[in-house]
Amino acid sequence: MTALDVQPAPPQATVPAPRRGASNDRQQAVAIQRKLHETILDKKTPAASVASCAVAWTRVQDAKRVIDGKPLPGNLRPDEKPTKGKRKVSLLPLPEVPPLPHYPAMTENIPKESLSQG
Repeated sequence: MTALDVQPAPPQATVPAPRRGASNDRQQAVAIQRKLHETILDKKTPAASVASCAVAWTRVQDAKRVIDGKPLPGNLRPDEKPTKGKRKVSLLPLPEVPPLPHYPAMTENIPKESLSQG
């Protein structure tokens, strides 16, 4: 073989292309959070940078929620439903109710001697 002969390259492990879409976005967000975590745990990191990393962490968390299809807190308002415990006051007058008939008490028909014995 001469130096000009082209030899085929040795077989290399092929890495599949990352899927496009939410999966790739989520992986990027997790990678950013890992880097932020390493930066926060480094003892040489100044306090101001740690505070900035904490703010960035919360923004990445919000981005992950959006990627997962979960809305951020306060974005969706539930439909107004009537509360079960409260009644609405009627402005109509109450109907006239006839008085109840008077029934003699049960003790009026019982002899007084039997009441005092028991």
